[in-house]
Amino acid sequence: MKKIAFYFLLFLSINSFSQKFYGIVLNGDTKEPIIGASVYFDNTTLGTSTDINGEFSIDKKYKIKTPLVVSYMGYISSQETEPSANKKLIFYLYKSNNILEEAIINTNDGWSRKIKMKEFLKHFLGDTENGRACEIVNKGDIILRYNKARKKLTAEAVVPIIIKNHNLGFLISVQLNNFEVNYSFISKNNKTRVFYNVYYTSTNFFKSIDDSSKTLIRRNKTYNGSRLHFMRALSKNKLLNNGYKIDKKTRYQSVNPKKYIKVRKLDSLGVMVKLETKLNIIYKTGKQSMIQSLVDEFFINSFGNHSPKSKVVFSGDLGNQRMGDSLPLDFFITK
Repeated sequence: MKKIAFYFLLFLSINSFSQKFYGIVLNGDTKEPIIGASVYFDNTTLGTSTDINGEFSIDKKYKIKTPLVVSYMGYISSQETEPSANKKLIFYLYKSNNILEEAIINTNDGWSRKIKMKEFLKHFLGDTENGRACEIVNKGDIILRYNKARKKLTAEAVVPIIIKNHNLGFLISVQLNNFEVNYSFISKNNKTRVFYNVYYTSTNFFKSIDDSSKTLIRRNKTYNGSRLHFMRALSKNKLLNNGYKIDKKTRYQSVNPKKYIKVRKLDSLGVMVKLETKLNIIYKTGKQSMIQSLVDEFFINSFGNHSPKSKVVFSGDLGNQRMGDSLPLDFFITK
């Protein structure tokens, strides 16, 4: 009964807030309106496209602090970190000079495109049930390179990568900023590949394409024990309440998280978190992970989005979660 009341109050508090963002997207050289440009809040389902006048309007019902991104095929994307509500926003997009030549695509770097694509899909989408259920619609737009000397796989795409997540019912538009997999060992026949690091950054727009009851159940299951779930619980100092146990040793004996984790509230938008040491994380389902902060403090906003992402390192179960297991920041458990 208490849980039902909690989610009901949470629903009311979220929907009591509303802001309208509107503006226009123009060609930076000609100053003409750009029709059909994508405008969205990064990592959310909040977005739209510009009309025949290059104008857009988005009603933002949540206090999600995430950049407003504008993108259009063949143009350099633009974003506003702190856009002003109820005030006309003007974005200028400039044509991209990044022309991908056939010679670059077919560079002989020791790996066939088949091998590179297989590795990319495994490390970008993930080797989990959700990751394997994902389909990239436009694989041909992805440029893959392998550096044999450095044992590094990189990927880039001039246009957004379109992902159909059949398990979670999302169509995801991904503007890939950078992607790399670093390997510690590659056998001579390329059949054995051991990686030690995966790093990528992107801006993402989620669109729900399946809201069936089975899909909603899978979303809820994915959320529980996810990085988003963990960060939200961490920011509220409620790890134990949400099924997490913390330990700095390898015997996985639970300790009070406050002994090793310091949470400092900034304002209504988020908190600063300091980890005293590398910590083991045990979720109630038995899944085990590890977290390490490479900075003195990192930020978590009120919706569980943390930064800088590259300085908070996960391994184990949380470290294996990739794009296929990601959920939008405006996701909440559906009762």
